[in-house]
Amino acid sequence: MRRRLLKTQETLSRQALFDELTGIANRRHIFTLLENEISRCRRYGYALSVAYFDIDFFKRINDNFGHHAGDKVLKTVCSVVELGLRKVDMVGRIGGEEFCIILPECELQNANGIIDRLRKSIASIKFDAGLLNGNITASFGVTELKRNDDLTSLIGRADELLYEAKHGGRNCVVGRM
Repeated sequence: MRRRLLKTQETLSRQALFDELTGIANRRHIFTLLENEISRCRRYGYALSVAYFDIDFFKRINDNFGHHAGDKVLKTVCSVVELGLRKVDMVGRIGGEEFCIILPECELQNANGIIDRLRKSIASIKFDAGLLNGNITASFGVTELKRNDDLTSLIGRADELLYEAKHGGRNCVVGRM
């Protein structure tokens, strides 16, 4: 009985922190991690970059191929992103097909390079012919923590840059302070 109770507590703890489908941090957890990184980077004088991204035309994938295909795309993209990041970097699902990447001790110029490599890796994913016709792409907004930033201003800027990337043609990285 005690073992089953512990297993249930572990399951509930995991569900409170991680997205069930992708296995990455959920919205609440990634923002808590980001708050902690902001504090740490300020205390030690380190740079911190943040990227927001989403999968281009994701609704079309769900509409044309079904939610099973959409789920497979989400899981695959998250796996590719996790493999392309350093161990200290973190990725979380903000909602739907939108994600946040935390890049501690990483200045904007380096972050732009890392994120562009991720963009290319996502664009090179090959899905079964029956699942999708063609490749998927993602758009990214990248920014670096400024002196007066708090969580809201930092992620707000990353989100604005993401929308700029989407309006600029998609499958690109827009990064600036």
